[in-house]
Amino acid sequence: MESSETRRATRPGSCIRFLSFFVAVSAFLPASRPLMAAYLYDWNSAGVRKITDPLGDTNSYGGPYKPCRDIKAAYHAFDGKHSYFRIDVAFYPVIQSFDEVFGIYIDSVPGGAPASDEHVPQVPGIDLDGKGIDSMFIARFGEWKGCYRRWENGKFTPCTKVLFQHSENAGTTLEWKFEGGFGSNFTWYAASMQPSWSGKKTFDYVIVKVP
Repeated sequence: MESSETRRATRPGSCIRFLSFFVAVSAFLPASRPLMAAYLYDWNSAGVRKITDPLGDTNSYGGPYKPCRDIKAAYHAFDGKHSYFRIDVAFYPVIQSFDEVFGIYIDSVPGGAPASDEHVPQVPGIDLDGKGIDSMFIARFGEWKGCYRRWENGKFTPCTKVLFQHSENAGTTLEWKFEGGFGSNFTWYAASMQPSWSGKKTFDYVIVKVP
């Protein structure tokens, strides 16, 4: 991916050192507190849409935090009642800034937020032919609460809580579950980014089309 954005200064440390600490601490947790729970969906079942993304393709800024934002794969499924989305990351997401997010950005109806909106990742063609992002699911670094927002009257609505977890695969799998669907023909984007009205940053992204 290409970007004209400048490199962001980072704090000392690395994803690798963080994960080593995480594993060391986990060894002392009580056996009655499992580190992993069940997936929110059976991702091996029929109808799951999966797109893999090359490793190491995050933008040049980020220093040692780059692997923490590097998306490996993105998934989508719909069971007739609920929508499920999943992002797999190369390394456990370590906090650099509290306003950084992982998100699912959906274009399913006419209109929506343009690419210039601070909350929309910089992805080629994301507002092609006047279309924009009409729904998004996000999880903020460190906070890890599922949030759903939709575009209404020229702005995104406040967060509505949705089911979210990142307990699988040592915390490198992020999953959202939402009651409702987005039709049989839509485009969505998985991205790691830092929203900002003064200069947002998009670290990595995956484009997925349904069907």
